[in-house]
Amino acid sequence: MAKSKNHTAHNQTKKAHKNGIKKPKTYKYPSLKGVDAKFKRNHRYALHGTAKALAKARAEKQQSISTMTENSSKRYRVYIKNLSYETSEGDLEELFKKHEPINVLIPSYTIHFSRSGRHRPLGIAYAEFKTQEQLDAVIREFDGYALQNRKITVKKHLPYNPGNRRFSLKSNKSELSKNGSSNKSIVSSDDNAADDATSSGNVPVLVSVAQPIVLPVNDSSSIGSDKKKSTSKSEISTDTILIPKAHGKVTDATLREFFKDYSPTQIYIFRTRKPKLNPINLTGSYVSVLATVDASQTKLDDIITNLKAQKLNGKYVNMKPAYMSKVAEVEKAATRLSSLEVIEGSSSSGNNVEVNVNEAETTAEEKNAEEESTVPVEQDSGNQEVAAIND
Repeated sequence: MAKSKNHTAHNQTKKAHKNGIKKPKTYKYPSLKGVDAKFKRNHRYALHGTAKALAKARAEKQQSISTMTENSSKRYRVYIKNLSYETSEGDLEELFKKHEPINVLIPSYTIHFSRSGRHRPLGIAYAEFKTQEQLDAVIREFDGYALQNRKITVKKHLPYNPGNRRFSLKSNKSELSKNGSSNKSIVSSDDNAADDATSSGNVPVLVSVAQPIVLPVNDSSSIGSDKKKSTSKSEISTDTILIPKAHGKVTDATLREFFKDYSPTQIYIFRTRKPKLNPINLTGSYVSVLATVDASQTKLDDIITNLKAQKLNGKYVNMKPAYMSKVAEVEKAATRLSSLEVIEGSSSSGNNVEVNVNEAETTAEEKNAEEESTVPVEQDSGNQEVAAIND
């Protein structure tokens, strides 16, 4: 005997249509036609309430909200931080017992996928008191108190308000504008002090020509901004060019070939040393160059513009006029370092000075115990800052 297939979805659907699909039951409200108008008015008031009743309900609701706001503003609450995770609300209630706290709360959060426990405190707490005197007494007595081997901090709680931002740009700008004049005076006084220090003649500088000398350079951007402020008023040289970053393998011969159209006289090469904090250099080695050229016929700015179109060791370099103070420091250092072996020679472009680097380093190590000083070195717009060397 064949098996019945009445249980299939198709047959069930056919059966439902065969029996008829029941429509949802409709509900009809009684008609108010012919009813007295006074009854209709009272009926409407009974269903929806009168205008007076609605106004009264709204007033009561507004009064309750204002009461809650006043009560919340009258709360004297302290904020406690640096709590131990083992501290409970009962411990804090016992600690503040003589000041009669109204409520003590320790916020916590839920740790998911943790075997140690599902809840863990945030290390902070809140406590409410009845009067302002109690709050002040709690802050004076328990701020810095050692609770379970932890020094807690107790201070007045500041309620959150979206309109009041604790750290806003407007306030910072106003403070900066107020303190701008005082900061300018401080910077100018620092500049004068720096000029007095350099003019005293106690600052040695290692100078090299033909062979580069290693000078430590600090790559701090904050010092660079201060350096820009201090050198903004310095006089610019009319015949000396600064190359802040040149290829590390540049030599005196390549530099004289680069400046051959403008008769270079003196060339100083400063090699940077790897900093101790970040010895890894991903940009490659580079040196700084000071070159004195003949600017009697062509202006220095035009010379820089023409030379920027040329490559030095296969790369375009950034150039700008050097400051007179830096040129003077280099010249003073060259005269003071009498222990260096100086060989004078003549060439078609001018005098060439060569420096023995090994003797310079050993002499600097021997005189390190006698005096130390820092020498500002001309920097580019980015990285080179201050070179500290030992005489």
